Amino acid sequence: MFNAHGDWQYSIEPPIIYIKVIGCFNNEGVQARGYKRVDYLQPSLIAKNMVEHICQGSDMNIQFYPSVQSYLENYPDYEYVKSWL
Repeated sequence: MFNAHGDWQYSIEPPIIYIKVIGCFNNEGVQARGYKRVDYLQPSLIAKNMVEHICQGSDMNIQFYPSVQSYLENYPDYEYVKSWL
């Protein structure tokens, strides 16, 4: 089950769904949804540690980016993400 607490928003730009979470979620929910890759932009230290902990041992590819700019350096075709964030 996907247990989200707090506020969250999403934007779909096929084949990508962007999820902006203000709160928390669990590993079972992430895996149940079939997510294979998580790109986390501008995580706080607490959020980064939480995501690393709950996804430990999973086969998901989790990448952290300290800024939108660092994300766009890796994915320049996703420029539209700036307007959503």
